[in-house]
Amino acid sequence: MRLGKWKAIQRNLHKNADSPILLYDVEADPAEQHNLAADHPEVVRRVEAIFAEAHEPTDAWHFRALGRREE
Repeated sequence: MRLGKWKAIQRNLHKNADSPILLYDVEADPAEQHNLAADHPEVVRRVEAIFAEAHEPTDAWHFRALGRREE
């Protein structure tokens, strides 16, 4: 997800629902070599809130690590 100069990625959700959010400053680091999540927890919190609000459970994209959808 892009948020201004930031790019946030959360990998391997199908294996681990608590996988960490990786955060890159794509203006200063276009190759995404330096994860800055620990240095910018306020940005990570914003991203977590956006991810939570945008998440829509669906059987089409079910990840076992995130649990079963209520029927």
